[in-house]
Amino acid sequence: MESHITSPSRWQDHKTLLYAWLLIFFPAGFYALWTGSIFDKQKKWMITGGIIFAVLVLGGAFDALLALILAPLAVFILWKDTSIKRPTVYKFAGGAVIILLLFLSAPDNQTGYDGGSSVLQDGNCTYYRDSSNNVIGRSCD
Repeated sequence: MESHITSPSRWQDHKTLLYAWLLIFFPAGFYALWTGSIFDKQKKWMITGGIIFAVLVLGGAFDALLALILAPLAVFILWKDTSIKRPTVYKFAGGAVIILLLFLSAPDNQTGYDGGSSVLQDGNCTYYRDSSNNVIGRSCD
């Protein structure tokens, strides 16, 4: 008995690709989700709401989650699916590497504070702050 793996004719109707796109780049995943025929409308809304909720709740931590967990997970599920051609897996792996490099090269602090010590004048007092912006000394005239 021989088993033949048939893949859907449209990429939007391939469940593994849909999952990978939702994990690694959810705008393309949303497109595939809503134009494909894998899920009914109720499940489409639940998946969309869950992803939007996760992005809003996690905020800046979503970048770390994407770079360190979601992108490698997307590559793994593609690798495990034998109906996905290896060049497609390699393209996703390249995208995951780019996401990781962008994450690693991003500045740690988006507030503009450079982490160095500072001096603050308030009235006749001078406050000295450490790299965590804690007051470590005060001098008043």
